[in-house]
Amino acid sequence: MATAGGLFAFDAVAAAGGYTDNCLGSVTAVETGTEVVTGTDCAWIVTYTFSVQDACGNILPGQTYTHTGSDQTAPTLTGVPFAGTTGTNACMANAATAAPFIGASAILGYTDNCLGVVTATLTGTAVTGTDCSWTVTYTFTILDECLNSFPGQTYANTGSDLTAPVITTGTIASCYPTVAEAEAAALLATTEIDDCPGVITETASTVGTCSAVVTVTETDGCGNVSSTTYTTRIDNTAPVITTGTIASCYPTVAEAEAAALLATTEIDDCPGVITETASTVGTCSAVVTVTETDGCGNVLDDIRYTDR
Repeated sequence: MATAGGLFAFDAVAAAGGYTDNCLGSVTAVETGTEVVTGTDCAWIVTYTFSVQDACGNILPGQTYTHTGSDQTAPTLTGVPFAGTTGTNACMANAATAAPFIGASAILGYTDNCLGVVTATLTGTAVTGTDCSWTVTYTFTILDECLNSFPGQTYANTGSDLTAPVITTGTIASCYPTVAEAEAAALLATTEIDDCPGVITETASTVGTCSAVVTVTETDGCGNVSSTTYTTRIDNTAPVITTGTIASCYPTVAEAEAAALLATTEIDDCPGVITETASTVGTCSAVVTVTETDGCGNVLDDIRYTDR
């Protein structure tokens, strides 16, 4: 608005239009004051003050005329526009919420010819891609203070699902005869939920035997991984028994069984307690059976014969 008066120089011919002299001579207009500019960029008035003179120098002072106008030029992109954000962690369904339109960022690089404030008004939102790689494109209009518009401007934010599935760990037994059975139990004991819809791939792996660690791994469709571990024993081998000798006769079952237990030695493939029991069938030709049971329930019997 400050330059509005400079757009139009005082026009003496136009100013004299409509004035006549009683002697029918010519009249002239002479500017007598400084142009006065009022209003705003959006509606301004320039007022010119002048006098009208006839050929004899008679003066009609204090006459005025005005020009009116406004800023009718839209803002333009004169600098570097906003490039959008990257790396936002969200599912595609939540892209616009997680990486929203920001008007203060959208106006970057835009200026107005009158050097006033510009604003950005959102006119469209489009989300494309997948949970693993999405783009939300915002379409907006740049407005100056006089609402002159520069429509059809855009910027885009990108992101993906970066959150691994959440695992709930259950419990498994202390022993399994095979790795496959231990892993199957661990998979059944593990539950999972992911922040984005889709298939979760579940796998299990095992390290060790007597003190085995079973790892369950959950991988979502974007490759985000969570895991949990279980400790168990993989043992399908009964203790190894070394058989000794016992006497040919004992007065009681208890003495025969005690002797059989003492005569039997055992070793197991895994460390731990071995439970040793004895039982007897018969008398004059008694059969004493020593049973060795390891911590996983694997059993081996040692049979002895005696009288009692």
